[in-house]
Amino acid sequence: MPLVKIESFESQEITRSYDVSERQIKVTIVGTEDTQVAESEFYAWLGSTIVSASNGLVQTNVKHIGGGVHEATAVYRQSAPEVVKTIRYRTTGQTARIIQGYGTQYSAELNPAFNSNQPIGSGNQPYRPGPNFNGLIGVTRDGVEGVDIPVPSFSFSIDYRFSSMDQAYLNLVHRLTGCVNTLPYLGFATGELMFAGLEGEIGEGVGGAILLSASPVSFLFEAIPNATNLTVGPFVIPFKYGWDYLWPRTIEVATGSTVIRQTKSVHVDRVLRWANLQQLGV
Repeated sequence: MPLVKIESFESQEITRSYDVSERQIKVTIVGTEDTQVAESEFYAWLGSTIVSASNGLVQTNVKHIGGGVHEATAVYRQSAPEVVKTIRYRTTGQTARIIQGYGTQYSAELNPAFNSNQPIGSGNQPYRPGPNFNGLIGVTRDGVEGVDIPVPSFSFSIDYRFSSMDQAYLNLVHRLTGCVNTLPYLGFATGELMFAGLEGEIGEGVGGAILLSASPVSFLFEAIPNATNLTVGPFVIPFKYGWDYLWPRTIEVATGSTVIRQTKSVHVDRVLRWANLQQLGV
């Protein structure tokens, strides 16, 4: 005599949370006192249902009620797709000291020829234009002091979860840390992106494999835009890569009886290593 399998009216209960959905299937099996037989019949019945094709079976329970009756329950669970890549941005400013501005807006000094006993006129002014420092800031007898200003800053991290990572890749990451991109990468032009390093927790599994699946690994980047037609004092620099360093050379210049300091030359130097950051594969 074939067994009778009847799906309970309480079956198909669905519970959902933020990252997982769960469905319970409940069936009454009639016609046997053997729980193992009832369980086998339950599994065969589950294999024919639609729900088993779209969800993962995580738990079953078969309970003998008596009189040839068993109650069987199956729990299917479907997790949300695992987040394997997260990007975090930060555009808060940093502080840098500059000695060269974008141009002097006003400059004046006391006029030694001013006579306070005479009316102010075209020939008798208390002030006259100050010396031309070509945009240098905080010029003193000993040099140029400059000023600390907030500068634009753009940094971001890309978080990944890897199933494994070998030592060769970690060595590559080590070599690329502190390097600027020789090729366009992650939407940034050549010379704009610097790989600041890797953060994460590393566990070692059986056989020495480095396992990172338990914790996200953060690839850190910082970016400075390239610049064209950059004005520095009397100079115009046609192009500067973002991470190249610009600095002016100043000298003392005699103007009449006054010795002042002016920008004599400007220089753009490469201070960071360049590499193909596409090797990171992120």
